[in-house]
Amino acid sequence: MKERNYTIEFYRFMFAINFILVHAIMIFPLGYMGFTMSAAKDAYIYEQAFDVILPFMIFSGYFMMQGFKKKQAKGLLNGVSPAKQAWGYLAGRIKSLMPLLLIGIFAGWLANGLWRGYTLAQYPEYFISCIGEFLGLQISGIGMGNGFVGAWGSTSAAVKLLCSTPMWFISGVFISGYAVYYLLAKNEERFLGWILPVVTIVFLGSCWMTDTLPLWNVILEIGQFAVNTDLILMFIGLGIGCEIWIAVDALKKKNWSSGGKLALSAVQLAATAVVLIRTWVSVNSGFMQNYFNIGWGPTLIYSIIFCFLILLDVDYVSRCPITHNKIWKVPGQMALYIYVIHFPVLIFTALALGLKGSAARSMANGVVVSEDVTLGILTQPDIQKLFLTFGLTIVISIILGYALMKLNTKVIQPWLDKAPWFDTKR
Repeated sequence: MKERNYTIEFYRFMFAINFILVHAIMIFPLGYMGFTMSAAKDAYIYEQAFDVILPFMIFSGYFMMQGFKKKQAKGLLNGVSPAKQAWGYLAGRIKSLMPLLLIGIFAGWLANGLWRGYTLAQYPEYFISCIGEFLGLQISGIGMGNGFVGAWGSTSAAVKLLCSTPMWFISGVFISGYAVYYLLAKNEERFLGWILPVVTIVFLGSCWMTDTLPLWNVILEIGQFAVNTDLILMFIGLGIGCEIWIAVDALKKKNWSSGGKLALSAVQLAATAVVLIRTWVSVNSGFMQNYFNIGWGPTLIYSIIFCFLILLDVDYVSRCPITHNKIWKVPGQMALYIYVIHFPVLIFTALALGLKGSAARSMANGVVVSEDVTLGILTQPDIQKLFLTFGLTIVISIILGYALMKLNTKVIQPWLDKAPWFDTKR
């Protein structure tokens, strides 16, 4: 029996905590406290969230491909149409992830209503406007808005907020995951050998050449929906994970010499250093500005190498006893649950600490840049309160994440397994 790769669990947990940092110190001030990007970059740790998102996508794609290949080897897919295979995959994902999405969306729906000061009578309207999110289409509201829910960062009281912005990842697993699985089932060679490389090079290559970060808040003239909702990026990330599975499978029986392992370790040490620095060090720090201002493009390459070597699991860095340790099994399993619940927890914590009043004061003391733009300014006590919010959100999210994991694995999933109306094998 193959040894469990605990290093994956370590990084899943670490990236989940980093997501809280990104959202507490960058996204929350921008979207909820009246800051523009430039204001937040001057005052706070500014993270390249892209560097955290990509490994999550790649790991998801790798295990998708692993499951696909196991079914293929057992003959379970013989005579099954590509569409039916893809719908079967989607049904399984809905079964395992929809309960989490609904909990995250509902908690965010309640938290945002409290932040905005909605009356009880306004909540039904908010629910109806956000119904796509509750159906697993949360991704449709990101970026430019969907006609009912406003664009990210909207501050008008008349515009409803997305219930829980981070849930786009689960929506992406549904939507882009279905597309990737269908293309694998339809023609694996054509998808991995032609479609995916072309889409990756055209999209990410174009973004890189134009120095445009390929995230959902980027607006391009063509394909606004796909770009703003991260559908393309999710598609590419899952696809890269599938490609990595092919490479790892081809190398898994190779006997690596000590020299080969040392060479891979040197590469992984460099890749890991880049990923960790880009993940945790502010891009506005003197170190980043003077010595490490490499941009997201090269980090994309390092991230792919980083993920590949972790999944290959032969070099000494990836198998370091600190990270390759069974103590990370449960934290790694909790990572998705922490991710699901952390944003509503962040809003509730900010409300409890009085940051809503801080937001109003920041705008009252703001600097008018133009007719449409005012930069909010927080006082030092408010900044300290923001970092306290970050710390408390981590602790509370870990506790609730563990409870949510137990609820899902011990209660919800066994109940769905017995439900005759939800049979993923049909």
